[in-house]
Amino acid sequence: MIIYAWYRGRCLTIWFMPEASKSWNDVESRVGEVCAVRLRALLQRLAGVGKLQSQDAYEDYGDSIFAVKTHCGLRAYGWVDGKNRIVSHCTYNSDQKFTDSDRNTVLRNMYLYNTGANDHGS
Repeated sequence: MIIYAWYRGRCLTIWFMPEASKSWNDVESRVGEVCAVRLRALLQRLAGVGKLQSQDAYEDYGDSIFAVKTHCGLRAYGWVDGKNRIVSHCTYNSDQKFTDSDRNTVLRNMYLYNTGANDHGS
């Protein structure tokens, strides 16, 4: 499995797991370009500044798991690894809840990442 650096900011690097790219394309086609542009901007701001000020845009779920979220329901779930933010997957969730399915997907991808079942691309 190859992960790649999606965006290198001044403070952090945002990495995408393979599932993140696929799920991004799937949800972008459902929510439209404007919502996807908002999520891209939030991820780039996170990488550039190192944090997002608004709890409406960033949520910490413990166990290093986080979500970057838009008001339109598009979310990027992932985890913290030092100065890296690894995006596990993206989803559209109109009720803005962190589901068991989302947690399990993040934990599965985190396990693959931590056990060396990945390569860093560029």
